[in-house]
Amino acid sequence: MAISAHIDTPEELFDTKIALREHKDLLEIIRLLKQKPNYPRGELIVEHFSKYGEAQPHVRDQHRAFDLATRILVMAQCLPERSPGVPWSPGSDPLVWPSNDSLSRFMASTLPTKDFLNLEDSSGWTIRAQLAAKLLKGRYGISFRGTDYLSKHLDFNEQTRIVHIYHHTRFLEECLMATLNLNSGSQEIIPRQLALETLDSIRVLFPWDGESRRILMKIVCDGDLDPDCLEYDNPEYRRADEHNITYNYWSSRLMKLYDYTNDRGPIGLFW
Repeated sequence: MAISAHIDTPEELFDTKIALREHKDLLEIIRLLKQKPNYPRGELIVEHFSKYGEAQPHVRDQHRAFDLATRILVMAQCLPERSPGVPWSPGSDPLVWPSNDSLSRFMASTLPTKDFLNLEDSSGWTIRAQLAAKLLKGRYGISFRGTDYLSKHLDFNEQTRIVHIYHHTRFLEECLMATLNLNSGSQEIIPRQLALETLDSIRVLFPWDGESRRILMKIVCDGDLDPDCLEYDNPEYRRADEHNITYNYWSSRLMKLYDYTNDRGPIGLFW
């Protein structure tokens, strides 16, 4: 059974050449993306649809098929190009994955590295203590909500006082395990630094203390976070030099949350 696609033009309405004729086609695209994350998107599209012979689907349909496969594989919404006049800001979806970029480069560029943040030194532990869920929730009325999109991780809305948490931790761990051995030949789909920062930042928000742990368990029980978030650090996916990381990708969002707690007083006299 063919997987339906959105129709944009009259020509597509009468086009019977379908990009995703059955679910097997979608799985083949996902497999291709996993095998060749360093190849440009455009080359992979040509490679995959060359097997269709003369039954070439509309170009837009080809791109939609790859967009869908990308969303399933790395849980990121993307487009080959942005519509004119539509602005983009960090944390928004969909993101642009141009035809001349590879999947790995796309994933790295969606969240460019910024200032370094070390939470392991003395000043870092001060910041870390202030970001614990028991304080964020108890003092400042901040709540947490799961997101399927990595680009929205740690996105904080000051009006609603909601922090989004990327909760597919098992997927990140599998990406790290796949590239653990430098000589394995496996290619990174998601940069290791980004995956490690994401996992570690969840532990910053929910450290191993009674109250923060209870908050995490309640969020999981309410269905807002994946149960895998309850599993704490697994040393097997870390290389020898990856136990004390600095934050490059998430530094600005962590500091935004920290600055909010400094600029705002507790929500009530008694907390």
